[in-house]
Amino acid sequence: MSVGGQRAEVVRGGLLLMLAKLVHTIAGFGLFFFLSAILDWSMGGAGIAAFGIYGTALVVINPLNMMFAQGTLQLVSQMVASHPDDPGGVFRACARMQLPLVLAFVVLFQLAVPAIARHGLNDPAYETILRVGGAIPIFYALRCLYQGYCNGTRRFREQSWIDMGSSILRMALVLTGAALGYGALGALLGFVAASFVMMVVAMLWIRPARGGATAALDLTQLLLFQGKVLAVTLVTFYLMSLDQLAVKALADSDPDIADRLAGYYTGNLKIAQIPWSIISALVWVLFPLVAASAQDPARQRATLRQGFRLVLLLMAPVCVVLGSTAHETYALVFHGNAARALTEFGDPLSVVSGPLQVLAPGYFVYGLLIVATMLITAQGRAGTSLLIMSLTLVLGLVFTRSLVESHGPVGAAAGSAAAWTLGLVAASIVLARRFGAFVPGASVVRIALACGALWLVSIALPGEGLMLLAKDSLLGLVYLAVILLTREVTPAEIREIMLAARAGRAAQ
Repeated sequence: MSVGGQRAEVVRGGLLLMLAKLVHTIAGFGLFFFLSAILDWSMGGAGIAAFGIYGTALVVINPLNMMFAQGTLQLVSQMVASHPDDPGGVFRACARMQLPLVLAFVVLFQLAVPAIARHGLNDPAYETILRVGGAIPIFYALRCLYQGYCNGTRRFREQSWIDMGSSILRMALVLTGAALGYGALGALLGFVAASFVMMVVAMLWIRPARGGATAALDLTQLLLFQGKVLAVTLVTFYLMSLDQLAVKALADSDPDIADRLAGYYTGNLKIAQIPWSIISALVWVLFPLVAASAQDPARQRATLRQGFRLVLLLMAPVCVVLGSTAHETYALVFHGNAARALTEFGDPLSVVSGPLQVLAPGYFVYGLLIVATMLITAQGRAGTSLLIMSLTLVLGLVFTRSLVESHGPVGAAAGSAAAWTLGLVAASIVLARRFGAFVPGASVVRIALACGALWLVSIALPGEGLMLLAKDSLLGLVYLAVILLTREVTPAEIREIMLAARAGRAAQ
């Protein structure tokens, strides 16, 4: 395939999965927006603490969910893309290994729950909600076997529909559980139910091709590779959890106050994660393409350069906007929490929405780190990715726990951002040694110039409440104008994207 064809495939596949990730982001963001409002309406001031309990329980459980979701998807996608002659056989080989691994991890998690609640969170009351949420990884893992098969065979449409269905159903059932009056526990029970239903849907809809035993596939090597992939994914998602866990465990010795601080922090996290949630779709398009072009370094290099450029173009401006409007954005999205924080509890803005000023640029760095390590894994170097992410995790644990004690929730955010930055430096060195300059230097300069202009306009232009939406729209136009004027994006590229989008719709 030519570089032009490769580029069109990246764009077309990315548009399909970005639609799913857009739905995922809107539904996920809507879930927390409405959940906060429902808990505030039904529980009053205690709703902020309940919001924090739900958010904290998720950051404990979600790394396990994602370990089997993205780890399984990544493994099956890589193996299927690397063995196009027998995708069904590869799928079944992966499936035979998956269930025992999932069950083993779930049992270990259940055994560890008391220690996690008492020593990790300094609050034994979390034991029940963690045990309930421990069922979710089973359903995630089995569903993502089928999504990985879709990704590896480039059936992006089916993968996208499963993603969208999961996001919408999860939002509906989580909110239903909370609205019925069961608080954080009811919300998590809704999550469990949605995960089970979508697992059944994937099993009934996606029918992998019948294949043989895939003689060329070494099951021992497959098991070793999967172990590395699962470990990388687990470490990756605990990197997103360390700061909130530190806030809950160490920001205050009173469990109720710590839950309230965790409630504020949950809102900051959800806002800061929006850009990464959208752009992560591009990773799942790049991953099988990098794996499939293992014998063609020039093709791999072209794919990497285009992919990283798109990440910078799309993610950087959103992070700048969120960081420069942190207090206004939090007050608009989580109005009930912000109002009660100031009037009922007297909590300052530095505690309520201050972390977002650090988390917004921090998640830009985190996004680049994850793209880099996943593409290192796609080259068959999962061990290298695991080493980088493990060292980053250790640094994050040290930084967040030390800084939260001296600077509160903002310190926890700064600790995570510092660890992610050092991890990105290490991953960039690995990629640069293999591919040279994997991000065009001129693009970095032009995008940085556009983001600088965006920051200056944002600081100079006031906007609160609903006027913030108008301000954000204007900032988007400013960014578009700068990247067009500097020719970072050309009219020809825009036409190419439009043609790829039309081709994607026609293929459906």
